[in-house]
Order: sequence, then C-alpha cells, then structure tokens
Amino acid sequence: MDKAIAKKLKQFTLDEIEYRKKWREAVDILQKLTQPITDHNQKCCAFWHQHFPNDNEITVIMDNNTVIKINKPEREVAKVETFLPYGIDFTECKLFDISSEQ
Repeated sequence: MDKAIAKKLKQFTLDEIEYRKKWREAVDILQKLTQPITDHNQKCCAFWHQHFPNDNEITVIMDNNTVIKINKPEREVAKVETFLPYGIDFTECKLFDISSEQ
C-alpha cells in the first residue's frame, strides 16, 4: 500500500475511534436523563388530571409577565434512539502472525 494512502487510512481510523468514544459518552449522558424526564412527565400528567381534567390547553401569565400556552401533557416514556453512521466501519480483532515462524 502506498505510504500516503496508508497514512490517510490510519488517520481516518483514529478519527473514527475518537468519534465513537465521544458518541458513546454523549449517549450515556442522555440515557441517564431518560428516567428523570419520564418521572417529570408522569408528575405533569398527574397534576393536569387532578387540576384540569376537562381542559386540553391553558394559558398562564408568569410572574415576569411572559404569557405561555400549555398543552395537556400525554404520558410518554423517555428513550434515546441513537444512530451513528460510520465512516470507517471496523471491529477490533486479535492478529496472529504465523507467516514468519521461526
């Protein structure tokens, strides 16, 4: 293999390894947020059902005069769906070089 091509391939592979590492770290952070968000959603739904059972939306004026229209929340479970399109798709494997047996 041409040295320039080999060098470029090496850099692509090293970049891919780094991107995957960063991706996995970001996904892990998002995964840790799913349960608290699901819990928050359930509390909001319970509050709405208790206080506004016949309303689909309400409008509130916040104490800073911001007007917010709030839609009736629906029960949802938070989930993280991840897809990382690989540039260099690879799998690490062991190599046994038996071509130069002594």
